[in-house]
Amino acid sequence: MANKKVSIPVKVQKLIFKEADNKCAFCSMEDIHVLEIHHIRSREDGGGDEPENLILVCSNCHSQITYEVISMVDVVTKKRELIYTKPKERVQSSLSNAVNISGNVKDSIVANVVRISNVKRSENKYPEGSVGADLMKKNYLDYLIHKYFDFRKADPSFGAFTHAEKFHYAELHESIRKRFKAKTFYVPAHRFQDECQYIQGRINKTILGKRNKKQGISSYKSFEEYIKEQGLR
Repeated sequence: MANKKVSIPVKVQKLIFKEADNKCAFCSMEDIHVLEIHHIRSREDGGGDEPENLILVCSNCHSQITYEVISMVDVVTKKRELIYTKPKERVQSSLSNAVNISGNVKDSIVANVVRISNVKRSENKYPEGSVGADLMKKNYLDYLIHKYFDFRKADPSFGAFTHAEKFHYAELHESIRKRFKAKTFYVPAHRFQDECQYIQGRINKTILGKRNKKQGISSYKSFEEYIKEQGLR
């Protein structure tokens, strides 16, 4: 018989929401319907529901953590910031401020200090030759991805569509991984145009994308337009 999903105690949930000011720790999304609590160290790896092992994120950022678009180092650092910057009177808890993360990555937050081992820190966390290693290419892909998410979220407003109801942020990243045999920002740089065209095609297939196309309205900027807007050309 399948194990029942264990719920996080309500008292702990309230503490985590309060700690993050009721918004995603990464993108500041405040829509209560898409906010979720992420286990920094998963239950499968022995992590528990202690407040110091939990962080509030939105569905989008949660999927990016799952697919390592947001790295474990970023998650641990963000949790440290939340703990360290909160005035004591705003977050009352008996936190030890210690979370040990084991498995492939060994990270910990001890006494409000992030201790990271077996993780190479560098200015650029993406390997050379990947789209993520090129700041403008990464930013443009991120722009397209958020555009797609915005258009998909708008789909239900045009009526009750089954595909809109099943939408999940992680799906796009998983589709990219299957198509390009690499995670979103780890795709080889020489396939940048292919990845852009794939995401643009997904935008065009949304209801709003189709409407824009019929009206001759562009649903997104081209890479050249994007760069020009950034003042680089």
